[in-house]
Amino acid sequence: MNFFPYLRWIYVEKHIHVALAVTAFTVITVKEFSLQIPFTLWVVIFTGTFLSYNFISHFKSRRFRIIKWDILCYGLACLSLFYLISHFSLLTILTLILMGLMTFLYVVPLRHGRNLRSVSGWKAFLVAFVWAGVTVLLPLETSTNTEWTTGVALTSIQRFIIVLVLLIPFEIRDVVTDSPHLKTLPQLFGIRRTKQIGYGGILVCVLLEFVKFPIQEAHAVSLMVFLIFLGLSIYMTDVKQSRYFASFWVEALPIGWWLLFELISSL
Repeated sequence: MNFFPYLRWIYVEKHIHVALAVTAFTVITVKEFSLQIPFTLWVVIFTGTFLSYNFISHFKSRRFRIIKWDILCYGLACLSLFYLISHFSLLTILTLILMGLMTFLYVVPLRHGRNLRSVSGWKAFLVAFVWAGVTVLLPLETSTNTEWTTGVALTSIQRFIIVLVLLIPFEIRDVVTDSPHLKTLPQLFGIRRTKQIGYGGILVCVLLEFVKFPIQEAHAVSLMVFLIFLGLSIYMTDVKQSRYFASFWVEALPIGWWLLFELISSL
């Protein structure tokens, strides 16, 4: 097996990429509000995302015969996660438990064989809620210099909408394989109308940025560039797409936003 395709497969399929994307969103929040958070939170967010997405993948595919290296990796990640979480405040621990419980119930059926993912129309909103909670609320809760302002509320709404829009290429890709009962946006409105909804969400995010006061120039400029690329990715999205279009390139957009934010801030 060629080394680089194998490395790419591990990076994407083992959800290291999506864990970096969630961490990038968190960095953006920390920089936007000049927060001071413990290093352990970075580890918890990255490790928690890594474990959550791998758990979802294994459970959905029913592939529980994982190799010993997977078991070793997941085991060490779980142990470190539980150890680090024990050092947080009660409020942060409860928030993490809530996010973890929602992730668990996302795939694990509890009653009549149904889970939260199978509840009609909830799939994308549930993911967006968890991502917004992890990348906005958690850093603010653990920071030593948090100020709960109107800007925080606007950023939370903005992040929720951004994640919803970011999920559109995935929902269009999965429109053929998703159960009709899920009632995703493409199933309800069709691909063309779903893309229009995505463009509308991007416009709302732009308007929310200019309602904040004071406007942080580096954040605003980097956000506008990010939203342009997000809009282009929606425009280019189709049911038939390359294997890594959504799972790599679209998920790379938050990482690109973070790097651009860092670059503009340093000028």
